[in-house]
Amino acid sequence: MGYPLTDAQSYGLFLESLFYGIYLVTCGFCLQTLFTTQNRLRRLRELNWPMVVVVFLLFGIATVDVVLQFYRNLHTFEIANGPADATEDFTDISDPINVVKSATVCVQTTIADIMLVYRCWAVYGRSWLVISLPLLLVLANTAVTGVVLYLEITLNAHALLNVKQVKPFGAAFWALTIVINVVTTGLIVVRLWRINHRTKDLLYRSESQRGSGRSPSTKLQRVMRIIVESGLLYTGTSLITFITYVTNSVAVYVTTDIEVQVIGIAFNLIIIRAAQTTQETHSITSGSRAAGQYPLQFRGSGSQSTVPGTQINVTVTQEDDRDDKISDKTMTF
Repeated sequence: MGYPLTDAQSYGLFLESLFYGIYLVTCGFCLQTLFTTQNRLRRLRELNWPMVVVVFLLFGIATVDVVLQFYRNLHTFEIANGPADATEDFTDISDPINVVKSATVCVQTTIADIMLVYRCWAVYGRSWLVISLPLLLVLANTAVTGVVLYLEITLNAHALLNVKQVKPFGAAFWALTIVINVVTTGLIVVRLWRINHRTKDLLYRSESQRGSGRSPSTKLQRVMRIIVESGLLYTGTSLITFITYVTNSVAVYVTTDIEVQVIGIAFNLIIIRAAQTTQETHSITSGSRAAGQYPLQFRGSGSQSTVPGTQINVTVTQEDDRDDKISDKTMTF
């Protein structure tokens, strides 16, 4: 390719538009999950407002980014006399559109990292000690973001995003993002695995599976898979972006465009898939002298659910030879 930067910008526009279409579909299902329940609209007091705000915030940033990418390409190729002239316009690192594009990537990533830390905080019963390291990393990454944007604004030169003045801080930003994802996702999965390990013998053993030599797939296991898969989607894209950035590849313009949309997709998928899990009825019969039906709600010590925007319910049906009476009890942690 004679002019790899102009090609990268065109590929970036195409791929970002493609992922934006996927993102819009996930937004539709996510909003349906947040605003409806049992075929009716939720009342205002039933809405999980923090999740609603974050969904719209991520959507707004993703939309601004794809619109700016389209406008910049259209404007550049209209005024350019050739590919060389277009390359010069694309490399104006302090151009307001280029700075805002960088800001959308950084802000979108920071919001996603904060939500990961929030989920970890909720899963561990709002323990500030557990999230102290991830929270410090998020604060450090926010400071790095400020430095990157300041340098881009004041540089006033024709250079790529990974110019030597900015590169150390840009590399630190993506490295911290990856570490935050790995550490926080790992903490969440470990917590859910421990809870599942302690409760599965009591809650998930049915008569039909006694003696079968295998355990049923529990809802917590499915939630763990959802967290891990969404985390891999986000972390994998961040890792690719980090590699293209530190290797001085113009492909970083493509990967950062995709990153903005993938963050929203991964966030929406957690809410959608976790909600689908909660709709399934999981009844297990356990021989016991004490009769009872126990809806188990996986929550933190407050009212927020473990997976924001969802409520994980596990129903345990216990037989009683003496009494057919059924009672309800809610267990929280």
